[in-house]
Amino acid sequence: MSKLSFLLNNPYFNAIRNIKSVLDPDQKRRGLYMIGLLLLNATSDLLGLATIAFLIISALEEDIFSAVEYTREMVDSDFQYYIHSGLRSLYSFSGATDVIPFLFYLSIVIFIVFLIKNAIFIYITYIQTRFVYNVSLRLNKKMFKYFYDQGYLFIKHSTSGKKVYSIVDIPMRFASNYFLPALTFTTELVVLIILGIALLFVDPIAVVLITLIIVPVFMLIYTFSKNKIKEIGNVRNNLAPQNYAKVFEAMNGYVDVKLSNAENKISQGYEQMQRKMNHADALFFGVYQRINSRTNDIIFGMGIMVIFGYAYFSAMNIAEVLQLLGIFAIAAYKFLPSVNRMMGGLLAMKNSSFVIDELKVVANTTLEEFPIAKPLHFNKGIELSEIEYK
Repeated sequence: MSKLSFLLNNPYFNAIRNIKSVLDPDQKRRGLYMIGLLLLNATSDLLGLATIAFLIISALEEDIFSAVEYTREMVDSDFQYYIHSGLRSLYSFSGATDVIPFLFYLSIVIFIVFLIKNAIFIYITYIQTRFVYNVSLRLNKKMFKYFYDQGYLFIKHSTSGKKVYSIVDIPMRFASNYFLPALTFTTELVVLIILGIALLFVDPIAVVLITLIIVPVFMLIYTFSKNKIKEIGNVRNNLAPQNYAKVFEAMNGYVDVKLSNAENKISQGYEQMQRKMNHADALFFGVYQRINSRTNDIIFGMGIMVIFGYAYFSAMNIAEVLQLLGIFAIAAYKFLPSVNRMMGGLLAMKNSSFVIDELKVVANTTLEEFPIAKPLHFNKGIELSEIEYK
């Protein structure tokens, strides 16, 4: 498989294509607006990280404030020079006479930035979530109309549990376990790409180290989990309609159940079905959705070990080690939760991939309202003409 083929044929891009196949044209246009909000969210997130980076640099390299004249020759790169020059300007603007007061002023700025950043995040998340569940509502209506349009005989002879499950649960599961995780994955991916590019200018070694540590671990988790998680989703998709059917049969056949004294049989049948569903959910939410989040400490410990190992074999001095450790800490602070959310999103989409097959019956269809019958006005009488009956 070529690299281009892999880039275009992977779980994430497959999910994007699947979502596009379900959305109506106006929803796709609205989706472009969601992408704009996503970029705004990523920008505010990176601004918060930048303020923390400035604080750490100011604390570790306080000599940049004491130098009478600061020139390009004093640092290794243009990027470093611009950062240090900017911090010197902020130091002069603050009126601080020592590094500690300046760090205190900077910490106040960080606090305000984080308040604004999180307010923006909550608002954007609300807008995105509302959009996703509005998509779900339209799919609810489409599925409802699809079943009604099949005619009386289909409605009469098809399983009630399957109809209700397809109309109510499938669109909701598409929204919460497929569409929202895809948005989350996209948000975190944009943040990590921009952050990675920025950190390459600051310290390429830190980016390489954290990439070499994080990527193999999470690829291993995904490879280990993906098939089992898809199987769990398919099991639940098969069991849920049957469970609905048992409940409907018990409620609609109340008189027959009571007359035949079959309450225990009906109850036990429902319990066995629900037990299997609970077991599938326990495996997914209790094991596979938790594995990636429990690796943070391990990855962070591995990172520290690798950094000091690298420092040992490359004969770095303590100042260089502390700077590399600080950059790694900043990167890990954002990289690990972001990769966790991305992995959680991938696993959720894999677990609920069956919803796309279920929604194919209404894909590329427009939602048309049921025809409204015009009222009949009876003035004289009703006349039947050329009526045949067999």
